[in-house]
Amino acid sequence: MSDAADVPVQYARDKPKDCRYCFLWEGGKVGCQVGGIRNCVYIIRQEQIVNDKCYQCPYSKGAPCIGWCTADAIADIRQKRTSRG
Repeated sequence: MSDAADVPVQYARDKPKDCRYCFLWEGGKVGCQVGGIRNCVYIIRQEQIVNDKCYQCPYSKGAPCIGWCTADAIADIRQKRTSRG
């Protein structure tokens, strides 16, 4: 039987390195507004990963997103070149 704790957790690229720098951090005795690392808003759920358009894109590895889809831009350029003849 698989437990949720066995599944490796992936975080969004914009997650702060420390919870103290998160916008949800209250500090002092309060701490995190959402109840700690198990409820972190930066956790990427498995269904989000599989349905993500960039899941296996080679251009999304090693660098943060730049605001547009490089694969779509390259496909668009190729389509325009082939349509010109």
